[in-house]
Amino acid sequence: MTADLDAGVNDVSPSGIVVDLDGTLALPSPTGRYEDCPVNAPLLARLRTLRAHGSRNVLATARNMRTYGA
Repeated sequence: MTADLDAGVNDVSPSGIVVDLDGTLALPSPTGRYEDCPVNAPLLARLRTLRAHGSRNVLATARNMRTYGA
């Protein structure tokens, strides 16, 4: 996974990146509870590097969309 995250980073200086929360930055929880989701450490490190180089990181999620307005 780290190789995928490193691909092209030195060649491109993005002004921003959008990352999904569930299953991307927050990995699936062994208990099924949001608060127990482990963090995708290589991705978090890459996001921190990109931010340090001027990238604007945006987290996207569709959490609770099944129950929205219910």
